[in-house]
Amino acid sequence: MRRVFASVVLMAAIGSAEATGIPSYLTDIDAAAQGQSQVLLQLQFDDASAGALLIPLAPSLKPAGAVKLESAPLGTRVKTVTVGERPHLELVFPEGVEKAVPLTVSFPVKDLIVAPKTRARGKKTLPEDSLLLDHSFVNTQPITIGSYRVKVKLPAGARVHAVREESPKPKRSEIEPRVALSGADGRQGAVLQLGDVKQGDRASMSLEVVAEHRSLSWLIVGLGLAAAYLFGFRDLVFKPRSQGIADK
Repeated sequence: MRRVFASVVLMAAIGSAEATGIPSYLTDIDAAAQGQSQVLLQLQFDDASAGALLIPLAPSLKPAGAVKLESAPLGTRVKTVTVGERPHLELVFPEGVEKAVPLTVSFPVKDLIVAPKTRARGKKTLPEDSLLLDHSFVNTQPITIGSYRVKVKLPAGARVHAVREESPKPKRSEIEPRVALSGADGRQGAVLQLGDVKQGDRASMSLEVVAEHRSLSWLIVGLGLAAAYLFGFRDLVFKPRSQGIADK
């Protein structure tokens, strides 16, 4: 009860200084197989005002260290807060801030790529060598996000085996997919995108991540099966022509 009351008080205190819109919310994630991944969050405001403002974050992107202002108006402050058990960034703009404000922050996160959870019977939901990267974002604030994009770059030697979830499903009027595979600097990744994100709207994706050598192992297995087939039916495949003439 105290937690709920504190959340209401915090949101009420911040609500008087909220911005009316975020035209662009871009998250760049440099995922690490072990240790901390790095997040670069780029925001564009079109009606900023002095005071505090809450920016919702996906639970998987809860900062695991210091949040740094890479680019912001002089005097801007930022810190991590929890509202309704969900992580947020609290931005405080200084007096005299311009209406149109670009802002960039960076921070580390932990456990971005994890092993799948086990079922009640002890069976894993995915093959033993598969990992999951889950991202689920909810716009908890009374602001509209014009363009919400998340770009994930996987660790070297990893690839997306399957997109297990993408939400919301793309409309027929949308040209681009909700989740698209991408690549840069020899590393594979994916992009989640959604436009016109109002309060309460959700965007999510779940990626099955495997090591690149897994595809090679399946190739070796396939070649082995093909060789076994040829050996087992060698009499039919390599039947001598002379034998065929004699049969006639």
